[in-house]
Amino acid sequence: MKLLYFANIRIPTEKAHGVQIMKMCEAWRMRKQEIELVVPRRHNQLRVSPFDYYGITDNFPITRLWCVDALSGFLLYKPWAYLLEAFTFGCAARWWLRKKTDVQIVTREWWLLLFFPKKFLVTLELHTLPKNSRWFMRALNRAAQIVVITHALKKELIIQSVHSEKITVIPDAVDVDQFIIAEDKITVRNKVQIPQQEIVVLYSGHLYEWKGVDTILRAAQKLPHFLFIFVGGTSEELVNFKKKISVLSIQNIEVRGQKPYPEIPLYLRAADVVVIPNSANSDIGSRYTSPLKLFEYMASGTPIVAAEVPAIKEIVSTNEVCFFKPDDPTDLANMLTKVIQEKQMAQARAEAARALVVARYTWTARAAQFK
Repeated sequence: MKLLYFANIRIPTEKAHGVQIMKMCEAWRMRKQEIELVVPRRHNQLRVSPFDYYGITDNFPITRLWCVDALSGFLLYKPWAYLLEAFTFGCAARWWLRKKTDVQIVTREWWLLLFFPKKFLVTLELHTLPKNSRWFMRALNRAAQIVVITHALKKELIIQSVHSEKITVIPDAVDVDQFIIAEDKITVRNKVQIPQQEIVVLYSGHLYEWKGVDTILRAAQKLPHFLFIFVGGTSEELVNFKKKISVLSIQNIEVRGQKPYPEIPLYLRAADVVVIPNSANSDIGSRYTSPLKLFEYMASGTPIVAAEVPAIKEIVSTNEVCFFKPDDPTDLANMLTKVIQEKQMAQARAEAARALVVARYTWTARAAQFK
C-alpha cells in the first residue's frame, strides 16, 4: 500500500518540521515503503533542491498541489491569509484524492482530516494541541491512529476522551550518520571560522521565547570569557534577537543566522558544549515538545546542558546530560562552568547520549513504529 504524507509547508523550509517531514519520508523509503510527499505549491525563496537542502540521497516523489498562496502573495491579515491558504490546499487535496485507491495517509495537519474522504486510513501526528476546538475533536474521530511525541500530549488527549489504545507515543529522532564528524575539532573550527582558543557554547535552532534563548543571554552576561554562538532563526526572529543583545550590551555573542542543514553537524562538532534551554513557563516548551535539536546534540557527541523540564526528561537523564533549573541563568552559567571544568565527566555523558540515540532514536526506528 502506498503512503501519502500531506504537509502544509513550503519545501524546503528553514523551520525544524521540514527536517522531520523529509527525514521521515526518507526513512519510509529506506524501509522499502512506497512514499509520496504532498505539499502546497507556494513561492519559496530557498531555491534549492529539498533533497540537497536536507542531505537526503534516497529521493522520493514530491507532489505540489495548487493553493491560494496567501501568505507570500497577498497583503492580508496573517491569520486570515493562513486560513485561506489552508482551505484551498485542503480542497485541492480532496480533489486530488478522488480517484486514489489502495493508499494510506499520514499528516501533521489535524484540519486536513476534515477534507480527506472517509474511505482512507489516516494517521494523524500531533506535536501540539489547539485550544478549545470542536473541529479538532471531529478530526480526531476520523483518525485511525494518533501519534504524539510526548506522554504529556497523550495524557491531554485522554482527558479529552480519546481512547488510549488509539494513541501511540513516538518521540522525534535523528539521522545519526549526518552528525558523526570524523574530522577533529581544530579542522572543523577552521571550516566554520571559530577561533581555536575560545570556549564555545552553542545553541542551534529557532529563537522563540518558549525555547528559553533569553536564559542563555542572561547566562552569557555572567560568563564573559565564554563565546556564545547562535545558529538558526528566521529573519524576523534575528532582528528582534539582535535588538535584545544590543539592549543588554552583551559582547561575547555571535549570531550566525540560518545555515544549510548539512552544516549544522559541523557547528555542533566545533562547540565545547551545546545548550537546550527550554522554558518551563509554557506547555509547549516544558511538556509537549520533542525537540529535534536534542537528538542532534546527542548524535554529535558534544556535551549537553539541558533545562530540567519533563519533555526532555522523557528522553534523557543525568546519565547523558547535565541539567540546570529552567529559566535560571545563574544555574545555567554554573552548569556550563562545571562542564568545562569537569571534562571527563561531561564527555562520558556525551558518549552515553550518543549510544542512547543510536540505539533508540533514529528515523528508521521511528518509521517502523507507525502502523
